[in-house]
Amino acid sequence: MAAERLLGRFSYVLAYLASGLFGSIASVYWHPLGVGAGASGAIFGLAGVLVSFVYLRKTPSHLQINSKMLGSLGTFILYNLVFGAAIPGISNAAHLGGLIMGFAVGALLPSAAAVESARRSRLSVVVLLVTMALLASAVETKRLRANDVELASIEQLVQEGKSDEALHKLLALTARDPNSAPAQALLAALDFGKGQSAEGLLALQRACAADPHNSTYQLQLGSAYLSLGQFDQAIVSFHTVVRQDPKNPRGFMGLGYAYIGMKNYDSAISEFREAVTLDPNFPPAQHGLGRAQLLAGRFADAQATYRRLLQQNPSDPRAQAGLDSAIRQLRSPSPLGSVPAAELPKAPSSTS
Repeated sequence: MAAERLLGRFSYVLAYLASGLFGSIASVYWHPLGVGAGASGAIFGLAGVLVSFVYLRKTPSHLQINSKMLGSLGTFILYNLVFGAAIPGISNAAHLGGLIMGFAVGALLPSAAAVESARRSRLSVVVLLVTMALLASAVETKRLRANDVELASIEQLVQEGKSDEALHKLLALTARDPNSAPAQALLAALDFGKGQSAEGLLALQRACAADPHNSTYQLQLGSAYLSLGQFDQAIVSFHTVVRQDPKNPRGFMGLGYAYIGMKNYDSAISEFREAVTLDPNFPPAQHGLGRAQLLAGRFADAQATYRRLLQQNPSDPRAQAGLDSAIRQLRSPSPLGSVPAAELPKAPSSTS
């Protein structure tokens, strides 16, 4: 094949094995509890080597390998990545891992025109660097896989109602690996379940710090701040959710309740409206909107909101209570222009 003719047998075998191994390591890293087999990572790696050689002009002049190959190689890579993403059971992590290693090996390997002594020296360096990279990756992946297996066993204990045993093991796991975001999130859930709010909040903060792009952790953190009355902090967390996942109505709903806590009812109404727009069939957002409208003294708007809720679910007692309150206020408004707190339908304790 073109890769073997271009690289020579030793370099070809080196690139194939390194890419295959790194692809397998990447697959285990992303799917620690999964099982996989195949040589697709190695094949992607050879494609990466060829791309590097062509792009860096390392190909010998007598071989008909030139920049026209880049188009076909790019098509091969893109097609198989899309195919892998669409079909369950195919590990694109292995494909990408092999491809990245192939790019790196191709960039480091000596060109075909290099003299033999220079080739041998360069190949020795490449073998050393590849070996170090593979060993470091394998050690880290093994550690992560062991942590994930242990975390799964702890979750099983929680499901069996053995929360004390689960908490003991989880504290040991998070002490050993404080940057495990799933472990910190589970620790937070156990802490909050035992009424240890300060500890739970700290664990959630660590989960968000370890995985800052996980909007689920940010939602949980924002809800925790809400329950503790720390509305400024809740707004920061929910704004992060909205920025990361702008189509998630729970982020806007969280902002709405945080603004209610700060008695900024106009801003609360705006956030709840956005949540309802994103998902008109999401009752918690409509309940929040109705509550904010009642507090703001917009009783006609609140009446319309609760009527929509009752059309969706005629047996919703909170919606009926909200509608009754809005009707009473329209007939006999309170001196302050807003509904007394005792007449408000109960707000949910969490946005999750």
